Amino acid sequence: MKYIDLKKLSETQFKRYTGISWSTFYLMVEQLQERIPAKGRPSKLCVEDQILLCLSYWREYRTLFHVATSYGVSEPTASRIVRHVEDSLIHSNLFNLPKN
Repeated sequence: MKYIDLKKLSETQFKRYTGISWSTFYLMVEQLQERIPAKGRPSKLCVEDQILLCLSYWREYRTLFHVATSYGVSEPTASRIVRHVEDSLIHSNLFNLPKN
């Protein structure tokens, strides 16, 4: 489900869907926006959708193929997005994520 659709959810519904609160989500958005590459082609997905893609991959144990299909990107693109989000959040030192 894309960000535009999730904005309508209450705090409780959002947490049930994603596993995190709105405040944590917006903190993730801030951290990811700081690490957007200055060069290169812009991403097809907004930062919020990139985080939601990654959260759905982590929370639902869906394959990258299924996540990519849901967000309208290729499987390698979904893999790159997950890796970029993970690396950015680990680098921020604000979140507890596995480092290996």
